[in-house]
Amino acid sequence: MKNIPQHDSSAAELSLKEKEIIQEIFYRIDFEKIIDHPNILIAARFWDDDRYQAAKVCYRFMRAIDDLVDNYKSDHMIISKSERVQLESEVSRWISFATQICNESSDNLNYETIRELAGSVSSVGSAGLIYFAGSAASAGSTVSAGSAGSVAINSDTIKTLTCTMESFRIPLWPFEAFARSMIYDIYNDGFPSLQSFLEYSAGASVAPASIFVHLCGLRKTEEGYRAPAFDVREVASPCAMFSYLVHIIRDFVKDHTGNLNYFPLDLMEKYDLNRENLLRMAQGRTQITNGFRRMISDLYTVADEYRLKTLGTMKRIEPLVEPRSRLSLRIIFDLYSMVFERIDIENGNFTTAELNPDQKEIRDRVWRQIERC
Repeated sequence: MKNIPQHDSSAAELSLKEKEIIQEIFYRIDFEKIIDHPNILIAARFWDDDRYQAAKVCYRFMRAIDDLVDNYKSDHMIISKSERVQLESEVSRWISFATQICNESSDNLNYETIRELAGSVSSVGSAGLIYFAGSAASAGSTVSAGSAGSVAINSDTIKTLTCTMESFRIPLWPFEAFARSMIYDIYNDGFPSLQSFLEYSAGASVAPASIFVHLCGLRKTEEGYRAPAFDVREVASPCAMFSYLVHIIRDFVKDHTGNLNYFPLDLMEKYDLNRENLLRMAQGRTQITNGFRRMISDLYTVADEYRLKTLGTMKRIEPLVEPRSRLSLRIIFDLYSMVFERIDIENGNFTTAELNPDQKEIRDRVWRQIERC
């Protein structure tokens, strides 16, 4: 950890009033209605309301393009080159909105650089990866709803996002990193190696996590918000990587029955796995193989390394964030740890029900952190 300022002990603990507010917020949360990607918004709910609304605005904007790409890939076993170009142009249009908000002209955005940063790949044979060749002539243009769809963003969304990014000092780079991961998704159907997966995650997971950490690290003053007193990307990385590795294990059935694969090819080949036998296991048509368990064990080990790094990082930066933000950091980490603890490498079936805690368990886990604060 670099250049961490000294702890300001004057803001170390929650006041009695803040504890009362936190308990009121907890009892207002309807955990039964939180069914899709709940962890970030559960944790952010314990901030003051304007910061919580800022998180919702940013994640709604990111979900617009993420859902467009993921849903199209899930619904189409085969995607043509022209459809991929059209999807890429939607990503380019999406990032141009954020760029314009940051007082840069979308005409000056280097779309070729974004694609290059998304990662060049070469043929690896049986992985089923689909490779890009040539340029997207329509990059940055508005694409009407067609064979590959169109990202749904209206003028009200842009106005709200503009106000949010300006008021909360949100930088452009998380959105650019997310765009790179979306372009990789469009032109690829997997990852040739664990290392390539980890590099991809820097956009797909670290970028949105960085917005959460950025909002956590802001310090409220009479003049507005002051920037975090630490390197947001550095702080967000270990927890984001931990949570993303947990995600791909937890969502094994959902992903593979939905035509998506996030397991690295090198691990799949090492343990005699492929898309066909993974799908049969996900559908419950065959037993979980020892090879699958060994692959999960490898991923679990990497996730645990990031989990331990996260614990160290949180210990270092907690003195630098406001008490309610400190609570939200603990909550989100504990909720991902909750899933991690459910992974049974030796005996598990890795079903959705097995790996996802129910709403009562989530509620109890959040309350446990509140009691400790």
